[in-house]
Amino acid sequence: MRAYSPLRYQVKDKIEVSDLEKKIFDRLLGTLSKFGLQTQLRVAGGWVRDKLLGKECNHIDIALDNMMGSEFVEKVRDYLLYIGEDAQGVCVIEKIDLKISGNQPVKAMAQICDLTLFRTVFSLPPGFEPPIADGCERLCITYLDTAWRLIQLLGESTFTDEEKRIAMYTALLLPLRNTTYRDKKAKHIPVMNWIIRESLKRKAKDAEMVLDFHRASCELMPLIPCLASNEDVLECSRLRVMTGFLLREVKEFWRVALLISTLLHPIDDSTEDVQLQLWKRRDVFKSVENRIVVKLGLESVRSKTIGEGETSKERIGG
Repeated sequence: MRAYSPLRYQVKDKIEVSDLEKKIFDRLLGTLSKFGLQTQLRVAGGWVRDKLLGKECNHIDIALDNMMGSEFVEKVRDYLLYIGEDAQGVCVIEKIDLKISGNQPVKAMAQICDLTLFRTVFSLPPGFEPPIADGCERLCITYLDTAWRLIQLLGESTFTDEEKRIAMYTALLLPLRNTTYRDKKAKHIPVMNWIIRESLKRKAKDAEMVLDFHRASCELMPLIPCLASNEDVLECSRLRVMTGFLLREVKEFWRVALLISTLLHPIDDSTEDVQLQLWKRRDVFKSVENRIVVKLGLESVRSKTIGEGETSKERIGG
């Protein structure tokens, strides 16, 4: 059997740019010049590394220091049309959503944070309040990491792909759940609405769902001690009604609300063992899930309108 021989590359002294790459860079710089954009373009390390090693690289990642990618893409399109070139195919690739939905969402968001691009990607509206503390980005990553690891402990089959995607957004933005800004009518609006719709250019439905889960998780938290208890509750009917109303709000996504509530639920343990705390949160989740599904029979509760101003809860398939 032939011994393994690692590939060896000779590091070059300078980067050799192909004609196509030069054309791309010229168009990007031309866009800056044409519109007087005061932003700095930086080529990410992957392309630079491959070029220095003499390897082919089929994509170039460009980082902007003070401008959203979607805004810059529109300017590039306008510039190409201005110089008479085809702008077809120049569009925003929803890369953040692909990363948050992928197999390594924590690593992807941590890299954005390490590049000091977190507040650029997840940009905030002007005039938000209260002020955001230093290190908020790392707290966002911590919540995301805990949610992701908890999902792995529970078993990925517990959640659908769509539930996992929206759960990742909800966990990531948890530290900003009480931060608002004023719209043109001076109405207080949660900053999540701006981040998801304006910064990330996601659908309004995504913003609404994240807001719903933040609200529902806060309302579910006070019920967790009772729902997680193995003891018979004297006010079981009242508990069932309160829980039913919450589930009716988030419908089939109720496990996402429970996941977020479990993240926020204080664990009665002074240990600093992160894995042990995760196991305890998993046990809380499973206990509440069992109470909702088996003892209260509320897994498939939905709202059904039966008359003007009147609703009833209906069991689906029950």
